[in-house]
Amino acid sequence: MSDKLKHIEELAALFNQPGDSTPFGIDAQAIEPMMQKIVEEQIKYKPICAVNHWVIWRVDEADDLIVLKGDVLFHSLGHREPGNWVRTSPLISFRYNCVFETKNTVYLMVGPGTMKDVPARSVLAFL
Repeated sequence: MSDKLKHIEELAALFNQPGDSTPFGIDAQAIEPMMQKIVEEQIKYKPICAVNHWVIWRVDEADDLIVLKGDVLFHSLGHREPGNWVRTSPLISFRYNCVFETKNTVYLMVGPGTMKDVPARSVLAFL
């Protein structure tokens, strides 16, 4: 098997195989109250994107956390369509076990999700 084919198979496995379950995420009924809390905390200058079926990637060699796969429920500015998936930039802050803030966006992690360790070289394929 060629190195390129092996790398593609590794990427497919990282993208599709589940990670370890986490205690993070909120119920869908809590989206509105959490959005109000975010606005009250002065994060209102950033758009909010709610995602479910999310996976947090812990990037080795970089000490970064990235939500790689999240199915969009809604985006406050309409930049993402419901049902699309999203990959974030690295985490800046994390609060309430469901608010994942990056440089440009606040992600609201809805429902259960997973976390997995990934090699930095594999993450680069999704940038």
